[in-house]
Amino acid sequence: MMYNNYLRTAYRVIARHKTFSLINVIGLAVGITAALIIALYAHHELSYDRFHPLAEQTYLVYKERVTPNGVQPTYDTWVPLLERMQQEFPDIQTGTRLYAATAEVLLEDERFEEKVAYVDPAFFEVFSFPLQLGDTQNPLPNQNSVVITTEAAQRFFGDQNPLGQSLTLDYDVTYTVSGVLATIPTNSSIQFDLAVPARSMRNYAELADEWGASFLSTYVVLPKAQKARANLEKQFPAFVASIYGEEVQARTHFRLLPLTQSYDTFIGNRQDVYMLLWIALGTILIAAINFTNLSTARAMERMKEIGMRKVLGANRPQLISQFLSEALLLSLIALGLGILLAELLLPWVNRAFGLSLALPMTNIRALGGLLGFGVLLGLLSGSYPALFLSGFRISSSLKGTSSEKSRGLNLRNGLVVVQFALSVLLISGTLIVGKQLTYMKEADMAFEQENVVVLPVGLGSFAGTAADSARLQTFKESLSQHSHIQDVSSSAHIPTRWDSWFTFVQPKGWEGDPMRMRMTYADAHYFSTFHINFQEGRPFHEGSETDRNEAVIVNQAALNAFGWESAEGQYISRGRQEFAVVGVVDDYHFETLRNEVAPILHFYRPPENGVHQYISVRADGENLRETLAFMEAQWNQLTPERPFEYSFLDQNIARMYESEDRLLTMVGVFSFIAIVIACLGLFGLSLNTIVKRTKEIGIRKVLGASVTRIVLLLSRDFVRLVLLAILIAAPLAYFAMQHWLQDFAYRIPLRPGVLLMAGGIALFIALATISVHAIKSALTNPTRSLRSE
Repeated sequence: MMYNNYLRTAYRVIARHKTFSLINVIGLAVGITAALIIALYAHHELSYDRFHPLAEQTYLVYKERVTPNGVQPTYDTWVPLLERMQQEFPDIQTGTRLYAATAEVLLEDERFEEKVAYVDPAFFEVFSFPLQLGDTQNPLPNQNSVVITTEAAQRFFGDQNPLGQSLTLDYDVTYTVSGVLATIPTNSSIQFDLAVPARSMRNYAELADEWGASFLSTYVVLPKAQKARANLEKQFPAFVASIYGEEVQARTHFRLLPLTQSYDTFIGNRQDVYMLLWIALGTILIAAINFTNLSTARAMERMKEIGMRKVLGANRPQLISQFLSEALLLSLIALGLGILLAELLLPWVNRAFGLSLALPMTNIRALGGLLGFGVLLGLLSGSYPALFLSGFRISSSLKGTSSEKSRGLNLRNGLVVVQFALSVLLISGTLIVGKQLTYMKEADMAFEQENVVVLPVGLGSFAGTAADSARLQTFKESLSQHSHIQDVSSSAHIPTRWDSWFTFVQPKGWEGDPMRMRMTYADAHYFSTFHINFQEGRPFHEGSETDRNEAVIVNQAALNAFGWESAEGQYISRGRQEFAVVGVVDDYHFETLRNEVAPILHFYRPPENGVHQYISVRADGENLRETLAFMEAQWNQLTPERPFEYSFLDQNIARMYESEDRLLTMVGVFSFIAIVIACLGLFGLSLNTIVKRTKEIGIRKVLGASVTRIVLLLSRDFVRLVLLAILIAAPLAYFAMQHWLQDFAYRIPLRPGVLLMAGGIALFIALATISVHAIKSALTNPTRSLRSE
């Protein structure tokens, strides 16, 4: 009964002070919305692969290569590895191999390019991708079975029952659909459209005992024992010795990577997620500070009310309960509004960032957690105002004066400093993230990216017959003859699309272990197509068998790794083959600028070779639409059964920075929200201050004070607080962002100008917020404020 009275009284107080109540509710609601969305995103990113029941027991087997350039982790392994490990180590409960590739899927007259996973039958035991249709105990009953995702089933068969239907992969292997998977979660490091038995791979028989070709992933499941991983890794040196000779085993170490660490290794940067969580915490903190500040600022207005309550018998615990009831009611209203706003905004967030975030509205525990969060926020926000207001003495309260007033003022000033220090931190972060991303996008990548059209096609995209090779050659020759096409190249890789191909080489005269370096194959036009500059030497000669068998072109990073000042007269050995270094090119960026340019070895293969996966076309930029139409017409004339697919190299480079773009957008949006909330609080505080000083302003105007002087007078105290916040936040922002920038091999210098700009923006925002009331009050006719005197 008593608590119902508290709630009714709280409702009346909130209704009577609509402006301040609205500021509190909006600030809390927007803060809760931002925190909810960030929390959902952070949970999505930090829970990668954790939905599998065996996630904590599953490990990816990988190898570390010890080279003169340091230890290099490599995550591809060999076909026979899993079976050999299961024979040698009884602690392994189960395991599976995975080879992910893109394959052509033929269905009658239609062709689809799909992501295919070549797996072992135990794959669906290790990874719990649930079947919607099919035998859950045996999803892949034979070597020609295929399990497809529900999205692939819809693409292939529409509303038909997919079970028992036939699909042809790579033009010559027919599979029967034996199962349909539910949608694979977006926070899975393993993504595929079709899963087929690994034993159905081409050349599987030849690879079954091959320890020289590593290309697939090997996963093992260990017991739950705490030291299971360490115990197995201790046995690896002897295991490596049983496979390789002394030379190889000395530079090869096996390791186990927990599945739960896949995100950090292959997907993203955990530090970026933590940055967003700090923003969420800062946003909630700013909203809570608003509530505390506005509640203590209105203390003087409620002093007589508190005095009368005490005279009528109310004790301090009852007053505290009353004020906490008001805080809880506001907090719960804000929580409901925040959840509603998050629900409305999530579809936009999902579309913008390619996610599938959703509020857990059917999860009782999650709803209970949200309710608990709202209660906790109300208690934290309202606890100090409740203690502060309930502590007024009866005599002081009834007189409308209080010795505690200065204590409340000091607290408010301190909290305003905290708010704007957080705001300066957020503005600094947004500016620096933006500058770093701009720097990476606009950096000289040591090749010309404009007007390059990339076709993801090679001989391997077809059946691989002589007729297919002839068709591709005819297509490229027809392109070369077009007046607006400057060059055409075939290559195994292109900048932005660079698979992890490595090889071991030794420079001539090198007595140490072989060096493990990235490699690729390219034709004679590769460097001219991308406008990659030669520091010395020459490009490959068209059709040269000597270059195919005996020549290599390296980048500057490789030259440095070899310890050479010049490549003239130098040779490297790859196995038993010796290659003359015929050229050295600039260190062009084939990956994101997060990574330092690695040494690359370029080997020659003629354009018709099956190793090439891309055709790159350099246009002159004039009549580009007409040039593309010509390319498509030539393609359709030669290969009408396959759609014409292309991309622009500069667009591919932009897509490389999607994660950084996402981070910048999120940091910018949520920082803006936090700053708006801070401004709401400052808006309320300045309004409260000006209301109390209305008569003072009127007297000053009568005595001749100008509008400018009055605005400066009213703004002075707040400006001092903001300047103090800038002084506190600047060094914190410097060290925080310096730490974040360490993850980038190529980064902007962190100069004081950025921090000064952030402080200036915060000061401008604060002045603009305060000036709304200050100017209005200064322009008011003084007779209105002095009428009651």
